[in-house]
Amino acid sequence: MKWLRRLSFALLLTLAQSSAARLSMPGVFGDHMVLQQHRPMVFYGSAPSGATVRVQAGAAQGSTEADSEGRWQLRLPPPEPGAAFEVSVRCADEELRFRDVVAGEVWLISGQSNMEWPLNFLPDSKDDIAGAANAQLRLMLIGHQRRVKADVSDVPGRWAPATPETVAGFSAVGFYFGQALQQELKVPVGIIQATWGGSNIEPWIPRDAWLQTQRAGELKPSDMGGGFLWLGSMYNGMVHALTGYTLHGVLWYQGESNVKNGERYLPKFLTLIRGWRAAWQAPQLPFYYAQLAPFEEKLGGAKLPPLWQVQTRVRERVPGTGIVPTQDLNPELNVHPRRKREVAQRFLRLVLAREYGREGLVEGPRLSGLSREGGVLRLRFVDAQGLQVRNEEQATGFEIAGADGVFKPAYARIDGESIVLRSAQVPQPQQARYAWDFELATMANVVNAADLPLLPFSSPP
Repeated sequence: MKWLRRLSFALLLTLAQSSAARLSMPGVFGDHMVLQQHRPMVFYGSAPSGATVRVQAGAAQGSTEADSEGRWQLRLPPPEPGAAFEVSVRCADEELRFRDVVAGEVWLISGQSNMEWPLNFLPDSKDDIAGAANAQLRLMLIGHQRRVKADVSDVPGRWAPATPETVAGFSAVGFYFGQALQQELKVPVGIIQATWGGSNIEPWIPRDAWLQTQRAGELKPSDMGGGFLWLGSMYNGMVHALTGYTLHGVLWYQGESNVKNGERYLPKFLTLIRGWRAAWQAPQLPFYYAQLAPFEEKLGGAKLPPLWQVQTRVRERVPGTGIVPTQDLNPELNVHPRRKREVAQRFLRLVLAREYGREGLVEGPRLSGLSREGGVLRLRFVDAQGLQVRNEEQATGFEIAGADGVFKPAYARIDGESIVLRSAQVPQPQQARYAWDFELATMANVVNAADLPLLPFSSPP
């Protein structure tokens, strides 16, 4: 019997080695995929060590050799914008062939439940689903997968054109964004969804990036968490295998699960952005994210302000980022706001202006400075053109404090692109804050000319 066990083991080993030596590519390469236009086409995968791999994509072709570990990568010239073609990848007598490939715009969307929220969960989406068929909009939904190491060569998911069947379970924000972007640009659009409801930010952070930040003293081992917080596990299982695939940019909607420690979100968010950009070897990879909407106190909504402050600080500190305000889109204080179409539209306006040369005011006003003028405070803002009170009511949500740090409600007067605050209870004001409460945020009513709300803030003492 021993010889039989040895024979069985040898056979399994031979089969495993044979399987490992086969030509393969991650699932992000497949029929119906969208390749980023205006950028070199990048193909990668595994093959027998030293073997020659030949790729033909439309009229472009080239070859390369697999390295000693069986990895290979090949860059070909950019495809014609909007072009449709087939891709053939050959190695010895093996071939992978991908049909109905198009060149267009590729965006990755990621985060937790508000980005994951499926279109068919929205009460008013029936007609949108029924009319969703669009061969120029391609979707890839990556299944949930966690791994200890960033050695995953594939992801669970495949490309598919938009149809009522494929959009129903896809991210509502991702679908509405992709649909509108395709209609605006008149080119194919591909949206890759890598989301996990309830996830903290830690599982999405590459471990190498985390350790770099930890060595710099900005993060501690105790910040890492465990269990569902398992550092890098979702990045390893759902994102790492995509990092050779050329994107235009990333949309991010996450933070609810980190709200209880919002002040610690800053180094984590900065590390995630830096880590993803390093993984894609794209230091300026566009990274746009949604502000968290106010939600009810029992789910942690009372602790939102510090995380809001972090989201605004990241926008000011990191080039190539932008924030979509949402505080006015959730009067019901639902942790899962239903107005996903409006969130997608704001992402769209931001992306069209920042990435595709459209003009317009696309972000909400943000505090840039303040000064004391006698017994009042004057606040200055960016993106404050046409600063006004929505519905011509009295501005609400402002508070000021003196040296004692005790905040009192303040009367606010708009003066051009600045706001003047005063309160009889605070004769010598030194600090100001706005919408610094999950309920106040829903009532805050200052907007700019694009009807985008002033973002919550608290000035330093």
